[in-house]
Amino acid sequence: MPMSNTAIQTYDSFLSIKMIDKKSEKKARNIFKRYHMEGVIYNCSFDDDIWQTTDDYSRKSLRFQPDCFCYKRFYEKYMGLSYEDFISAMKTYVMFSFGDLVLNTIQTFINEVERIITIDPCELPESKVLMNISMPQRLSEFLSMLPVVGAAEENIQELMDIMDSASMVLNSGGKARDLASFDSYFEFNDLLNKYWASDVDKNERLFYYPLYLWWQITAVLPLRPREFLLTPRKCLRKSDDGYYLSVRRNRLKGSGRTVTYRIESDYWINEYKIPDHLASEIQKYLDFTSEYDATDLDTLFITDFHYHKWLQKKHSNSRYFTYINMSTVLRYFFDEIVVGKYGYKLIRDRGKKFSHMQEHEIQYIYLGDTRHLAMINILAEGGTPVLAMALAGHTNMEISMHYAGNLASLIECRVYRQYKKMLSGGNAYELFSPIENKHTLQEFVFMDDRSRCYSPAYNHGCFTDCEKAIGPNGEIGDCVKCIYHRQPDFNGFFTDVSKDRYRHVIEDDCKTLREAVKMARNERGDTEDILQAMIKLHGSMITYEKFCKERLLQEKEIKNGTEN
Repeated sequence: MPMSNTAIQTYDSFLSIKMIDKKSEKKARNIFKRYHMEGVIYNCSFDDDIWQTTDDYSRKSLRFQPDCFCYKRFYEKYMGLSYEDFISAMKTYVMFSFGDLVLNTIQTFINEVERIITIDPCELPESKVLMNISMPQRLSEFLSMLPVVGAAEENIQELMDIMDSASMVLNSGGKARDLASFDSYFEFNDLLNKYWASDVDKNERLFYYPLYLWWQITAVLPLRPREFLLTPRKCLRKSDDGYYLSVRRNRLKGSGRTVTYRIESDYWINEYKIPDHLASEIQKYLDFTSEYDATDLDTLFITDFHYHKWLQKKHSNSRYFTYINMSTVLRYFFDEIVVGKYGYKLIRDRGKKFSHMQEHEIQYIYLGDTRHLAMINILAEGGTPVLAMALAGHTNMEISMHYAGNLASLIECRVYRQYKKMLSGGNAYELFSPIENKHTLQEFVFMDDRSRCYSPAYNHGCFTDCEKAIGPNGEIGDCVKCIYHRQPDFNGFFTDVSKDRYRHVIEDDCKTLREAVKMARNERGDTEDILQAMIKLHGSMITYEKFCKERLLQEKEIKNGTEN
């Protein structure tokens, strides 16, 4: 059955689901009816095991038929949910995903749940199934919404940890976490800081306090979500040279150590110097919550204000502020603040890649993202592989270098946001060398193909600038790459061809750095090779940032000239 024209207009996210319960299931059934009326879903009911769907282009059968025998054997007691309740939870979550995800992605999510159900949770971390999971963040989100209590909640957290591991680098080929667009992270940072600086009710502020500190800390220090949540209550120390923050780091990741099942043994305390303003925010939280009972694990965040959100007392089995609690806070922030207060359109599908987000659009962020952002930022700021390895808690430098592949995208986004702020009068937009590299230089020499060379040195018979323009195969005098070369339309240097070349240079430099690290680790190379590769990569990044800035300025000048 084809969709009607009105279905196209209503095919949008109805609301952001916060938790799966009887109330949300009732809403899911109402959403199902609307899509059924419009023909997106047809010839079936909510209670059927198979939903027939169409987007006009193709038809998809959404099958809610995970292996019943395997579920009852491995997961019924583990999750504390009957097979029937688990199916209802799947349907509720999927129904709220309509309008956010295309049908093919929804089908993939269902298939991945079904594959996981067939594996004993004890064997899941070693399973090859994890190597092929394409949407672990969404699986983790689904798990965090399940209506579980008591021991089952801790089991769910273990599954979420496994999903977070599946999001990280899984093999030597460099399969890395699927991040949102960098625009979304910059936008989230601005919105969170704007909200925090506003007049917020104390109870509401305390509800979102863990989220604020999570972003401020883990976007700089690459902590895993659980490491952050296990931050000890007595975490702040003042010294003569400033404040220090104590956090727990996992001893077991990739170490081959014996698990003791005790926080004191499986984690170690490390201190990091933090700025005064961050120490002040942590101290405020400690002061605000000083009259409340400590958690069973004596962690930084208490749980009382989390349950005050729903006018409830702290649950008797609430031992500490958990991964599930934090995931809930993040969902509420997107729903109530990002969408509700500031009017942003939330895009949850990461399958579609964006060069830049549109105005008032933002992609959903997951808790595990910040560890990767912190690693990328360390490398972008010139941090060495050894520093990245130490801060991330990796067992070798090779793992840390996988994050370098995102550097070009980070540069593009950073320049684009700075450019937008300049247009709105937010700040100055300065070039590294604003005179010699402007494309409006006056003196030039015609080349054989009628393109122009604006190099002052070349104009006087000197080839020093030509020697700096090195092609992809090491050839000297590659005009297309030269900053002084222009095509007859003056756009030669700023074409997509040049942009791709710059990106490829950064990618090649990252490969060179990874290889240097690998060789040094195998005692077949020298640490000097790593240093040289780092210097080369950093230089390529600066050059590409310079290119992106000038390209945007040129587009602005051309646009202004056209309008005038």
